[in-house]
Amino acid sequence: MNCYDFELKISAYIDGELKQTVRNIFVKHKDNCQNCNKKLSEISKLMEELPSLTKLNTSDKFEHNLHKKIHA
Repeated sequence: MNCYDFELKISAYIDGELKQTVRNIFVKHKDNCQNCNKKLSEISKLMEELPSLTKLNTSDKFEHNLHKKIHA
């Protein structure tokens, strides 16, 4: 596994969705690649902190206006 493939599979790893063989390859890469190990640690930490973030209240039209800007 290379670093690009590792990054693509981080979400599935965190969610427990990787098949055992792929998971083993993923963990082996993580254990041998300092950059990917750090990236996984940072993302895992962020995921743990998300529930404690303050909820941002937006106007009732926020989502509608955002979609208009995206599709303009």
